[in-house]
Amino acid sequence: MKNSVAVTVISALALSATSVFAQNQPSTTSTRQPAKQAQNTTQNTTQNQSQVKTQTKPQNLPSTPEAEAWQQAAQPGENQKQLNAFVGAWNCEIRFPDGSTATGTDQKSTGTSVNHFILGGRFLQTAFSANIDGLNFQGAGTWGYNNVTNQYESTWIDTMSTGIVFEVGKFDSSNKTFTMTGRYANPSGSYTSQKTVYTFQGTDRYTMNVFEVNSEGKETQTMTINCTKVTTPNTGAPSSSRTPVKNESKTQPNKVTNPAPDSDNNNDK
Repeated sequence: MKNSVAVTVISALALSATSVFAQNQPSTTSTRQPAKQAQNTTQNTTQNQSQVKTQTKPQNLPSTPEAEAWQQAAQPGENQKQLNAFVGAWNCEIRFPDGSTATGTDQKSTGTSVNHFILGGRFLQTAFSANIDGLNFQGAGTWGYNNVTNQYESTWIDTMSTGIVFEVGKFDSSNKTFTMTGRYANPSGSYTSQKTVYTFQGTDRYTMNVFEVNSEGKETQTMTINCTKVTTPNTGAPSSSRTPVKNESKTQPNKVTNPAPDSDNNNDK
């Protein structure tokens, strides 16, 4: 019974395929007709392929005031260039006021910060690492100047939270200071407002002061970070007598170095 059903199904499929194939075949009323139809089919195929290629070419965007405004807003300019002051590798000293650390002392820690531009100079990307009160701390940030809102904007994430801190602010060229404000969520469900002030002392030093701001506007300092530049972007040349950060050799990818020794004898760690 199963074999009979299978044969019937196969026969039906074969008849259906034959019918479709027959419908797609050119007429054989004369010996020259198939050749003409084949030639026409080839021409049509070539024409269709040409049309497909033409349609896949990028189309020019319409020149409208709105489109031109978007193009202008997307271009980095002088405001983005102000962030060039942060570019490079930095040695950082972190200090907390009394009682703000787990040990309850005005503890000092050290860390490193590496900053570089991304996306055609539109944004500055930050990678930060430190040992804070015995904890391995890692953080990452992004800076930019929004040409539409006319303000600096930044994001920050780190290993002490799963939230993203968003800040906005201005740059004061008279005293070389970036002032940013934002807020972050606490585990209790409340929010804490904060202000972060970056002040440059020349081209190779800056100070970052962080303040908590209560509902009445009163500021309480929670952290100070003093940073000293140790490398110049792209060249790796030291700008001070401080010891350059490790992995500085990455700025010279074509330099030939000695093969790495066995792991048991490797003292360069």
